[in-house]
Amino acid sequence: MNQETALEMERIIRSQPYAGEFQELLLSFVAEKAKERGSWSDIVRTVHNLLAGDCPRIEAIAAAAELAVLASDILDDLQDQDQSDKLWMQCPPSHALNSVVALMMCFTSELGVCGLPPEAIAEAGRIISRSLQGQYRDIRNSAESPDEYLQLVQEKSGSIFQLMVHLGSAAAGAENPQRELLLGLADCTGLIHQIQNDLRDITRLGQKNDILMKRKTLPVLFLLSLQDEWEFRFFQQYYRGEMEWEEFLQRTGDYEAFIDNSGCREYSLVVQGLCVDRAEELMGQLDAPPSRKEQLKEFMYGAFVRE
Repeated sequence: MNQETALEMERIIRSQPYAGEFQELLLSFVAEKAKERGSWSDIVRTVHNLLAGDCPRIEAIAAAAELAVLASDILDDLQDQDQSDKLWMQCPPSHALNSVVALMMCFTSELGVCGLPPEAIAEAGRIISRSLQGQYRDIRNSAESPDEYLQLVQEKSGSIFQLMVHLGSAAAGAENPQRELLLGLADCTGLIHQIQNDLRDITRLGQKNDILMKRKTLPVLFLLSLQDEWEFRFFQQYYRGEMEWEEFLQRTGDYEAFIDNSGCREYSLVVQGLCVDRAEELMGQLDAPPSRKEQLKEFMYGAFVRE
């Protein structure tokens, strides 16, 4: 994250009636977030620029968007009980939860200060609610099929990208056809990144391993579907609670080889590739200069485009 955005996030927090220890806690979370390499605010700015916007408060809107993402990150980590190295996981959970609410109040308040229309602020709230719906379904591990999981990911992860493109387009006063294309692009981007995370996490044998935690991700759902193949039946047994983790590892032998031989990687990469193709199709339909579309692609999904 660039320093200017972090400073703007601090300004927004200081503009609210938070004081003393609580204000310092919120500012420390912003400092923690600022260490990350990526920047969600880049998407807000790039969409605004792509649509030839001239909003004088775009930097404040982009910083407010980062505060909303920070609140979402804290909530996600609290619910998953991972990322123990983050500051918000090292303070009492009640303090972190209070911070989530405070950051969301900063977000909505700043959108009003920046002069976004009430309907645009209401739509931002609807998108965040959609993300919370997906997060709840994820917590419950409720997906039973790849289609259900992809819908869950669109709600949970796609909505964060949707919030960024919505704020950028709202600041630019985008017409509905452009906005709808951008929202569809955001959902595709959420899927692309989540599938990548799934593929990375399934091979980790540490605390966050998806199989250890019996999470139903896209590659896991593929493995669970292999019920007629004898060498994978123990996988279903483990998920049904009929086998302990230690026995599971004994049955797999070379765990990484087991994952490689299962076909779950290839399956997930095919689905991810279809999402990239759809993103490219939507990007092509946007009415904007090619250089600006390339910049947006770079920030959203450029690393996944096949040559």
